[in-house]
Amino acid sequence: MVAVSSVYLERHRLQALADQSASAAAQRVEGISSAGAGEAVPRLNPTTVNSTVQTFIGESGAASDFNNLIINPATGVSTSNTAVVVLNSTAYPPLLSVVVPDGVPITVTGRARVQTTQQQ
Repeated sequence: MVAVSSVYLERHRLQALADQSASAAAQRVEGISSAGAGEAVPRLNPTTVNSTVQTFIGESGAASDFNNLIINPATGVSTSNTAVVVLNSTAYPPLLSVVVPDGVPITVTGRARVQTTQQQ
């Protein structure tokens, strides 16, 4: 039970990091596209999203908080206005190093969408 709880907590912490990173990346709007009927859609750039995530993780010190932390190549943009952050890490549950010596791989996905609202 301790081992399962440990992996769950590690996944929860990694998910929080992915969500925070996606939120930071979504704030880096590259431009505005027209969606028709006078609607404007903010546009994100995959390269900017990736570099923002790298900077965020580096400045937060999270790289030292997780084992084998990797920004997955799937990190980028979905539907032009949604930052998608995919992170990989490895959890090493206590008391199970004999059973799973390589640890338990964890992958999480965080998303943040930037939208415009029309004020009247």
